[in-house]
Amino acid sequence: MEATVREIIEDMEARPTQKPRHRRKLSPYVCIGLMFILVTGILLGYVAQKWTIISLGYEVEHRQAKLNELQMENQYLRLQKAAARSPKRIEQLAKERMGMVEPLKPEHIVVELPTKPQSSGQVEPVVESSGLLATISSFLGQLISGDQPVQAGKIGQ
Repeated sequence: MEATVREIIEDMEARPTQKPRHRRKLSPYVCIGLMFILVTGILLGYVAQKWTIISLGYEVEHRQAKLNELQMENQYLRLQKAAARSPKRIEQLAKERMGMVEPLKPEHIVVELPTKPQSSGQVEPVVESSGLLATISSFLGQLISGDQPVQAGKIGQ
């Protein structure tokens, strides 16, 4: 192995050394031209960036003004909605547009049920619901069907 390493070293020493290649110098005009292009590109990028920032600033201002306008409109519409739902407004519209008037005296309808004598041994079913509608329904049912109470969907059965 040493022989091969020695041979390689001797072979390298025996070769003539290569001369370094001379670099070709760039012309100063070419260097100035490249520098000009580089600086111009950097300046154009800077100007484009500033232009974008300014135009986005104007857009933000425009959208902020539009937002403020829409918020004011929203507040106005909420006030109109509240005014339209007020009882005074509803009463005024009922009187003016529909010709309604307030009653002169309060009217109440009282329906009295006829009393039946209790028959011996029969238990009267208790009506679950109470109220004016249930009372009227029960009264009319007894008139139609006789002595039998009326249930929903069953008349006189």
